[in-house]
Amino acid sequence: MDRARGPARGGHFVGIVRTPRGGKPAAVVAFAVVTSARAPGWPARREGCRCAGAAMNEYSIGLRRVWLGLVLSIVTTIYGFVGGAVLGLEDGAIRGALAARVPEASRGERDALVDRSWTFLRRSHLHASGMGTAAIALISLVPVIAARQPRWLGAGMSLGMGAGGAGYAAALIVAAVRTPPLASAALAKESAKLIAIPAAGAYMGGAALLLCLTIVWAW
Repeated sequence: MDRARGPARGGHFVGIVRTPRGGKPAAVVAFAVVTSARAPGWPARREGCRCAGAAMNEYSIGLRRVWLGLVLSIVTTIYGFVGGAVLGLEDGAIRGALAARVPEASRGERDALVDRSWTFLRRSHLHASGMGTAAIALISLVPVIAARQPRWLGAGMSLGMGAGGAGYAAALIVAAVRTPPLASAALAKESAKLIAIPAAGAYMGGAALLLCLTIVWAW
């Protein structure tokens, strides 16, 4: 097999490969190798790569400014996944620990109180999974949507969503833990509102502000 290289045509080198069989060429294959140095439009593509690299660098800098809210959201999401696994694997042990916290005077309502506590724990891990994942997605948009806004505004939105999701999941844990000793799910829920209401407000406030900025950014 021999190979002959032809002349360059617009940055392409054309060659021919001959495969002999019985002394006669059996196939002729033309191939082209595009050299990056001579390819048409290379300067434009190279400039486009530079612009894309600069944009990614700017986005990375913007993402670092909202790192705290992003970290809290990731931790909340991980808790949601791990919490669901623990609830599934240690069902009996968790229910037994909750039952041991029920006062003697309320033993007749023990099963109902444990069920309410279990519901709070399940809601905690479900809210953590949903709110944490949503917060990660929303915070990832902040460096783009709030690029022309003050730095504190983007950082505040991100922190509100990250801390809000974590705080709301924590409030449900507090309600679950306090239900057996208080012998009342309503009282436990009322005591958890001190954490749940500010957390939900911070989360919804950050999301609503991001929505407003998105509308302004789009217009």
